[in-house]
Amino acid sequence: MKFVDDLRDRRGEVRKPDNTPLEIAASLVPAVAASVLPLYGPVASALRHIPLFARLLHLAIPVVLITLAVHAVMARSPLPKPPGIAHQDEPQKFAYVYKRGTRSVAKLLLIPLMLLLAFECYDKLPNWMFGRTSVAGYLCDARDRKPVDTVAEISDSLGARTSTTLRTDSTGYVSMSLSRWGQRPVSMKLSGGCEAVDLTAASPKTTAGCPATDPRDLPPRPARPFWSVTCASKK
Repeated sequence: MKFVDDLRDRRGEVRKPDNTPLEIAASLVPAVAASVLPLYGPVASALRHIPLFARLLHLAIPVVLITLAVHAVMARSPLPKPPGIAHQDEPQKFAYVYKRGTRSVAKLLLIPLMLLLAFECYDKLPNWMFGRTSVAGYLCDARDRKPVDTVAEISDSLGARTSTTLRTDSTGYVSMSLSRWGQRPVSMKLSGGCEAVDLTAASPKTTAGCPATDPRDLPPRPARPFWSVTCASKK
């Protein structure tokens, strides 16, 4: 592959750098971060009311940066041939446009940028592409472990609703269908003065009900995770 050959500097002459890769990285990386982070912060927050644009922004940033890094690694220009008829039949030689230091920094940035793109695809692409269909479990009071009576809905990383809105049953159980075109579920918003729940904070053990519920009062149901919920209305 041409790109692999370019990573190994096999398709052209490498120009000597004016600065070391470390010096170039010290000036280039902060500049890139300073230009990109606001797009992930204030700009993305401002676009939360337009989820499609916010989603596209998060996906486009790493794509653009990867494209620039690949260009820095692969860009070549032809070297002039020596004068004389004898040299006209020689194969064309090339030199890389960017010097060794810049190309080294671009190579180092490729791996974290690809990881960033992979995460953004996992986080921002539609739920159906990853088989995400529903979120189900028990909402239990953090103090007495009893079921919590509340209305719940799932939000994505941009704060947009990405599920149906349902009330828990008498056992604290709730099962919400995820929007087919929504993003990865991240948190659960609750009514009645209850704090939002991070979905990753679910108990590592699955259960058929809240810990304080008498098993005899539980309907037959597959074991599900449970979340500890803190509600201001609870005394």
